[in-house]
Amino acid sequence: SDVGSEEGSTAASNSSPRPGGLSSGRTAYRNAIQNRLLPALRAFNPDLILISAGFDAAKGDVGNARHERGGEKVGLDLEPEDYAWTTRKILEIADICCQG
Repeated sequence: SDVGSEEGSTAASNSSPRPGGLSSGRTAYRNAIQNRLLPALRAFNPDLILISAGFDAAKGDVGNARHERGGEKVGLDLEPEDYAWTTRKILEIADICCQG
């Protein structure tokens, strides 16, 4: 489901479960992609889109910033399906702007 269409703060940053099983870090990530990156990318109307995917935000990755907030260590904790979702969303823009 498109998390960007759900209500919620993009500033959410704790790892408590949300509706649909997403942590608030994952929800904030998807909201940022849906509400900021995709509209900006579409407005830019590129001829070519390249994706360089780093995995520092992945759950369990040593690079996933785990900051203490409210006595709890939190991070984005992205799952493989978050990267797949992001890729699908960017491919939708590529189909419009770049002929795939």
